Amino acid sequence: MTDVREGDSMAKRIIIVGAGTMGQSIGRLFGQHGWTVQAVDPTEAARDGFLATVPGSSATAALEDAGQVDVALECVPENLALKRKVLAALEGWCQRGRRSCRTPLA
Repeated sequence: MTDVREGDSMAKRIIIVGAGTMGQSIGRLFGQHGWTVQAVDPTEAARDGFLATVPGSSATAALEDAGQVDVALECVPENLALKRKVLAALEGWCQRGRRSCRTPLA
């Protein structure tokens, strides 16, 4: 896993958009390595599954409710229109405020 640096300290906050199987697996890995993990998913069942799978994580239905992050990751279903919509929302969300996030693809 590549270090993402913020100043002199390693960044350790990630948001995962899409709390399904892939998001849960990735969230669990980041959590096991000491990262603060947040998930965004409009589906309550997916959020509940994420919270059960990723100890110490948080989950919300709306991107606007998420806190500060260093890395943003999309893990939505393989639907090109949905991915484009989520990536555009993430790009705008990351640019607002003082977030120092990057948006890798999943």
